[in-house]
Amino acid sequence: MYRKCSRLGDPARSSATERNPGQPVDNDRRLHVNLGRLVAMTEHGGPSLAPVRTDGDLLGHWRALMGHGGFARRSLWMIWFDGHGASLPIVIPIDDVPDLPDDQLIDNVTRVLAEIIDESEATSAALLLSRPGAGRKGADDLVWARTLVTAARRQDVPLWPVHLATADQVQAFTPDDLAAAG
Repeated sequence: MYRKCSRLGDPARSSATERNPGQPVDNDRRLHVNLGRLVAMTEHGGPSLAPVRTDGDLLGHWRALMGHGGFARRSLWMIWFDGHGASLPIVIPIDDVPDLPDDQLIDNVTRVLAEIIDESEATSAALLLSRPGAGRKGADDLVWARTLVTAARRQDVPLWPVHLATADQVQAFTPDDLAAAG
C-alpha cells in the first residue's frame, strides 16, 4: 500500500532507478501516466492510516509515512486522497530535486497530479518536500511551496497544504509562509 521508510539508505526511500550526476533526465513534455502500471509499481505493504479530513489529519499522515531518521537528499513526494479522505495506494517520490524548482519539473508534477485525479477515484492531492538538515523553513523551501501551490491552482488541481520534512520534524507551509515567499 505505501512505501514506508525508517532509515537513511533504505532502498524504498529512493525512486525505482538511481541516476548518476551528469546523466540526462527525461523531461519529455508528452508525459502520460499509465495508472495501472503506476499502482502496481508503488503498491506496498505499510501502515494503516486514518482518513484525512483536516490539515491536522494530513500532518499525522505525512509523519507516519516519513518515519524517523532524516533524509539524505532533497525529494518531492506526491500522494492522493479520495472523497472520503482515504489515501490511494500510490506514493511517488521524486529524488534529487534541485534547490529551486524549475518550470519543466513543476509542469510535469502538476500534470501527474491532475492525470491521476482524472483517471482514478482521487479527488485531491498532497505534496511534501523532504531534505537533509534542520527543520527551519528556508528561503528555497518557501519558493518550492509557493511555486507548487501556484501551479496547482493554475491547473485546477485540488491540493492540500504543502509540507516540509526534515531530520527533526514534519510541518506544513502556512498561508503566511506562502505570502512571505512572494
